[in-house]
Amino acid sequence: MKQPIQITFERCPGYLRATCEGTFPTDGREYLRRIRAEAIRAADALVLLDCYGLSEPASEMDRFEAGVALAEIFRHEFKIAVLYHPAHINKFTENVAVNRGTDVLVTGDPQAALAWLLGKEADAVPAAFEV
Repeated sequence: MKQPIQITFERCPGYLRATCEGTFPTDGREYLRRIRAEAIRAADALVLLDCYGLSEPASEMDRFEAGVALAEIFRHEFKIAVLYHPAHINKFTENVAVNRGTDVLVTGDPQAALAWLLGKEADAVPAAFEV
């Protein structure tokens, strides 16, 4: 059964964290627009999407659509790090978004996500938060 996505926001030093929980959407544009609006409101161009609470996509087409939606909504104006279960990552969504000009990384490693997002070496990033 599909669960609507619940999003919570946390302003962190230098970036906005959006934690998403529910069923991976077939079309996530509505949710991504909410995240973009919050990033604009918070004046943060760096966004960490914590998607550990999302289910696995039902199909490769859902991954493709997620990449297209990331590119359409965030374009080149934001830098997006997506945290997701390593077992569910195949880099397809990331590649689709990057090929459309979006600055995005999909990873299962919180430390690597923050280091990339903040433009620092991994050992210069504070201890990773709980996911």
